[in-house]
Amino acid sequence: MPKSADFNLEEHLFRIRSADRIQAILEYAKAGYMGLGIDRASYHLAGKLRSPTSATVQLLSYGFPKSFVEKYHDPEFRKHDPIPDIIMTHGQPMQHREALSVRRLTQAEQAFVAEAKAVDIMNGIGVPLFGRNLRNAYTSFGFNDPAFIEDEQILVDFMAIASLAHLQICNFLEKPIENKVTLSTRESEVIGHIARGYSGPFIAKIIKVSEATVNTYIRRIFAKLEVSDKVSAVIRSLEYGLLRY
Repeated sequence: MPKSADFNLEEHLFRIRSADRIQAILEYAKAGYMGLGIDRASYHLAGKLRSPTSATVQLLSYGFPKSFVEKYHDPEFRKHDPIPDIIMTHGQPMQHREALSVRRLTQAEQAFVAEAKAVDIMNGIGVPLFGRNLRNAYTSFGFNDPAFIEDEQILVDFMAIASLAHLQICNFLEKPIENKVTLSTRESEVIGHIARGYSGPFIAKIIKVSEATVNTYIRRIFAKLEVSDKVSAVIRSLEYGLLRY
């Protein structure tokens, strides 16, 4: 996907800097990436000192095959992705294929890479993001045309957008927030499990209720937070201080 002719980096950075909500920051960042001609991108927001593939990581992405995204949200599958941890340890941007050559992969990691290659999403670059009070994150971007991987200006522009967006999100997570929503003990428990990437049926098993009951809790959470999907619910919960990372 070619870079938009009217792409303006300064405009996107200003919007991110001026955003008053985490959701707006993420939307402006995505618009910037798409303006750069990036076909897919992901953002892994982990808790303090947590791995970007941990069970509690918050995942946001676009452009990846839906079936792979659904599978990646399963912590048992995601934990075998070697690339984020390798790049975070390396401390600077790396192409995905380069990261895979840094160390010997386990059999489970090799199987993960094989699945990623099968859906043709290895033409990408991973970037470590470092925030205040050890709130680090991992982000990546990629192209359907591998030729764009070598474009240094796209990497520089992407890093400018991603780094500012992450720093702004960290600022929101650190500052005291007036809690506008109150969740019941059970609702708080459910949103916590949603934040860990668990499905409704799995949450039902954990808290020992029916799946229908879990769905009722989720509907109540959505109504209180004024959202219509799980990702937005987690983001809004972070904004209101209902989840701590």
